[in-house]
Amino acid sequence: MAKPIAFGLTAFVRNSSEQLIRNRMKKIYHYTKASTLIEHILPNMTLRSNYLSEMNDPREMDAFVFGGTNVPYNKIYEGQYNKNTHIDCMYKLGEEIKGRIQVICFSGANKEGWNNEMMWAHYGDKHKGICIEIDEDSMIRNITTSDRNFKLDNVDYSEEADTWINWDKDQSIDENITYFINNKYKDLAFKKSNCWKTEDERRLLLINETKQVYISLINAITSIYLGRYFVMGYLPSIKSQLPSNVQLHLAMYQHYKFEKWGV
Repeated sequence: MAKPIAFGLTAFVRNSSEQLIRNRMKKIYHYTKASTLIEHILPNMTLRSNYLSEMNDPREMDAFVFGGTNVPYNKIYEGQYNKNTHIDCMYKLGEEIKGRIQVICFSGANKEGWNNEMMWAHYGDKHKGICIEIDEDSMIRNITTSDRNFKLDNVDYSEEADTWINWDKDQSIDENITYFINNKYKDLAFKKSNCWKTEDERRLLLINETKQVYISLINAITSIYLGRYFVMGYLPSIKSQLPSNVQLHLAMYQHYKFEKWGV
């Protein structure tokens, strides 16, 4: 049996009334580097969105070309479109559509999300980073007050996605693009191949946002998990910015699974 690391850790009290209340809340989990938490997330208690092109799935990071019915590229890109630029204009429309979507990624769609070994390795700075536990309902309340068009849903790990554009000639270009995104958002951003299934991903999608968005986490963070190789020199900076009701845990790896220890 591995011995606990002696950093003034205390055993996690599993049967406390406070913890029982926490367990009843829907939790989602965001992995990142310790420096990102200290320098960007905690100072303003916000989480920044990303463009689809910044994702690591080729479906999302690659240039988009959508098939379509009656898409008037000659009107959309008047003065630029001709038979030689047809494919270029298709790519341009694809990027314009993709550019109106912002994404924030979480784990914990179907399972407890703080102890995902693959997520720690890929997104938790190879176990040196952190995992933020977020109360979903509190985060949604914060977003709702900002009056943004958003969707929060689990990722569907399937091979097929329907992104065919049916253009309505009686609507404007902007109306057509907005209608397409509102009706095809699941195929655009909530479908990934089965290869990504171990991420157990739940996503926040922000629609018709062309710039990165900062989502408030005020009263939404419930715990911070420190990776098993977390550099303890970061701890004072985290504790100094952390609200008093947020718990700190060290993710210990024992008996071939993660266990959490209260800090």
